[in-house]
Amino acid sequence: MRQLPVKKIGLIVITMLFGYAGFSQKDDSKAKAEIMYELPKHLDWNLENNDISIAVVGGDKDVLKQLSKLSKKKYPYGKSFTSTFFMQPADLMQFEDGVNIIYIGKEFNAQLPQILKYARVTGAVLVSENWDVRKDLMINFKQQDGKLIYEYNAHNLIANEIVIAESFKKAGGKVIDDRSLLDESETNLEREREKVRSQREEMKIQEQKLAFQLKQIKKQTETIVAHKKEIEHQQKLMDEQRRQIELQKQELVALILKAEAQNKQLIAATNILKEKERDVEIQTQKLNEQKAKFDEQQKILEKQKSEIEERQSKIQAQKLEITAQTGIIKTQKNALTIFSVLLAIILVLVFFVVRSNRVQRKQNKLLAEQKSEIEYQAKQMEEINKELAKLSIVASETSNAVAILDQKGRFEWLNAGYTRMHGYTLQLLRNEVGNSLSDVNSHPKIEEILRKSIEQKSAVTFESESLTRQGGKIWAQTTVSPTLNAFGEVDKLVLIDSDITDIKKAEEEIATKNEQITKSILYAERIQHAVLTPKEIVSEYIPEHFVMFRPRDIVSGDFYWAAEKENILIVTAADCTGHGVPGAFMSMLGISFLNQIIAELPMDNLRANVILDQLRDKVKKSLRQTGKEGEAKDGMDMALCIIDKANMKMNFAGAQNSLVLIRNKEIIQYQADDQPIGISYSEHPFTIHELDMLAGDTYYIFSDGYADQFGEKTKKKFFSKRLREMFLQMNEKPMTEQLELLETTFDEWKGARSQMDDVLVMGLRIS
Repeated sequence: MRQLPVKKIGLIVITMLFGYAGFSQKDDSKAKAEIMYELPKHLDWNLENNDISIAVVGGDKDVLKQLSKLSKKKYPYGKSFTSTFFMQPADLMQFEDGVNIIYIGKEFNAQLPQILKYARVTGAVLVSENWDVRKDLMINFKQQDGKLIYEYNAHNLIANEIVIAESFKKAGGKVIDDRSLLDESETNLEREREKVRSQREEMKIQEQKLAFQLKQIKKQTETIVAHKKEIEHQQKLMDEQRRQIELQKQELVALILKAEAQNKQLIAATNILKEKERDVEIQTQKLNEQKAKFDEQQKILEKQKSEIEERQSKIQAQKLEITAQTGIIKTQKNALTIFSVLLAIILVLVFFVVRSNRVQRKQNKLLAEQKSEIEYQAKQMEEINKELAKLSIVASETSNAVAILDQKGRFEWLNAGYTRMHGYTLQLLRNEVGNSLSDVNSHPKIEEILRKSIEQKSAVTFESESLTRQGGKIWAQTTVSPTLNAFGEVDKLVLIDSDITDIKKAEEEIATKNEQITKSILYAERIQHAVLTPKEIVSEYIPEHFVMFRPRDIVSGDFYWAAEKENILIVTAADCTGHGVPGAFMSMLGISFLNQIIAELPMDNLRANVILDQLRDKVKKSLRQTGKEGEAKDGMDMALCIIDKANMKMNFAGAQNSLVLIRNKEIIQYQADDQPIGISYSEHPFTIHELDMLAGDTYYIFSDGYADQFGEKTKKKFFSKRLREMFLQMNEKPMTEQLELLETTFDEWKGARSQMDDVLVMGLRIS
C-alpha cells in the first residue's frame, strides 16, 4: 500500500569534499565531473561487481567530456567507470541496463519528480542542479557567493539503501534545520487554508449526503471494535486458564510419577526385608536343630558316662574277686585302659562344647547384622511413608480429578478432586457407571486413545463432555499418562481431568460474536459490490478487457470504477490507505466523490488531471486534512484514464499509480505524479498525459498489491518490473486467458504465504 510521507527529513549542505573548497565558473564542469567520479569513494551501493555507470541527461556537455576523460583512467574505486549521454529523461527511463548515478541538467528540473521516482525504483543516486525542493533532492549543485558548492539529502540516500561513509559526513558544511523546510511550506499551507475556508460551505452539503452512510458505518465499526475487544479479553482469560491448567497437570503428573517410583522402591525394600526375615528364620531353625542335636549328643554322652561308671563298678568288683596272681602289671594295665577311655570321653565332650560355642557365636553375629539391616529398612520405610503422605495430601487437595487405572483401563483409585468434579467415589462409579474408562468417558474414540497411549508409552490429551452424578454437564480436558515398571512395560495409567467448562462457554461466545462480525462484514461486502461499477458498462464500450479483483479480506481498500458521459468512458483503478473495513470506508468515499465530480464537470473540462485535483480537494475536506502534525494522512493512489474511442484519443493522470501501454511488442510507461489523493508535503497540480490510441494497443492500470506480494519460495516481492514483463509476454493472448494467467501466476508465486494486500489489475485492449 502507499506509504505516508515522512515528517522529518535530514538535509545537509556540504561546501567542501574531496579537497575542494569552491570552484570558479570556468572550472565548474571539471569540478562536477571529478566530484561525481569520486562519489563511489564515499557512497556504497552494495554492488556485487563494483562496476559504476553514470547517466548524463542534458546539461553542460563539458561535464560529459570531462567524465569521458576520467573514465579512460584506471578506476581506483571499482572494476570500471562508464558514462552515457541521454537527450531526454524519457530516453533514460527506457534504458534497460540500469545506472548507478544520474546527472540531470537544470533545463529538466520540471521533470525531476518523475526522474526521482525512477531513481528510487532503480536504487540510483540523483545529481541535480539548482533544484530548490530540498526535501526531495539527493545531491544538488548550486552557486553560492560565486563559487560552486553542492548539497545532499542524507535521508533520501539512505532510503535508497545507499551507505554513506564517514568521510562523506565529516567533509565539512553545515546542517540546515528541518524548520527551514517547514517554513518553505508554511506559505503554501496558508494559501490552502484560504481555499479550505471558502469551500467549507460546499463541504457541509457533502457531509450531509454522507452523514447517514458514515453514521451506519461508524455504528458497525463501534460494534465490531467492541466485539473484538471482548474477544481479545476472553481469549486472554482462556490462555491464562489453559496455562494454569497445564502447569497444574505437569506438577501433578510429576508428583504421581514420583509417588509411583517411591512406592516401587518401598515394595522392593519390603520384599528384600521379607527375604532377609525368611533367611533369619531359616538360620534360627538350623541353629535350633543343631542345638537339639547337641543336647541329644550330650544325653548320649551322659548315658555313656553312666554306663562307664557302671562298668567301672563291675570292673572294681571283679578286681576284688581276681586273685593276687594277676600281679601289679595287670592292675596297671587295667588302670591305663580306664584312663585312656576316660580321656577319650573328655576330649569328645570338649570338642562338642567348643564347636557348639563357635556355632552359637556365628549365629549371634549373623542375627545382629540382620537386626541392623532390618532397623535401616524400617527407617527407610518410615521416610517413604512420610513422602507418600505428602503426595496423598497434594492428590486430595488439587482441583483436578486424578485417577489411577490398570493397563486395561480399569479404575483402581480416585482422589477427592475426582469426587468433587464428577460426584463419584470409586465404589459409586463401579456400581452406577462402570469399572473401565470406556464405560465412564463419552469420547467416541476412547478405546483407540487408550491403545495409542499404551502402545506409544506416551501421554495423550483429549477433550470430552460428560454428565456429573448430579446431572450437570461439564467439559473436561483429559490427559492419560502411562507409568512403566522396571522392565519398561506399562504398569499403570494416570488420568487427570481438568474442568474446562468455562473455557468452552467462552469459546462458544467468541464463535457467536465472530459469526455476528462476519455477517456484518459480509453485508458490507454486498454494499461495496453494489457500488462498484458493473462490468457491463466497460464491456459495452471496450469489449476486450478484464478485471482481476482480489480483496485481501472480505471487503477491499482497492476499487475499480467506470462511468460513461456523452460517449466518453472514464475508468480508474484505485488503492486506498489500508485494507479490510477501513480501506472499504475510503473506497466508498472515493466512489461517491467520483460520481459527483463526473456529474458536475462540464464536457469541455473533462480531463483526468482536473478530476484528480478535485477529488483530492474533496478527500482533504471530508477528512479535515490541513497538514497539522498528528492528523490522519489517509488517502488513495489512483490511475485514471479518459477514453474517446470515436476519435482514438486518451488522456491519463495518475497519483502514484502509472499507466502501462504495450504497443508493437514494446513497453511504454506513463509515469504518475509522486503524490497521493490526500494531504502531502509536495502537493502540486496533477500532470496530464495525452495519447493517440492505435488499434491493438493494450493498456494496463493496477494497484501495488500484485507487485508487493511476497513469494513462498523466494521470500521476495514480485516487483513491478516483473509484472510489466509479464504484460509484454501475455499481451497477444485473449483477455480471458490473460486474466487466467495473472491469477495462476499469483497463486503459484504466493504459495502457502498469506496474501499481503488487496490486488487489482485492469487490462483494456483497443480494437
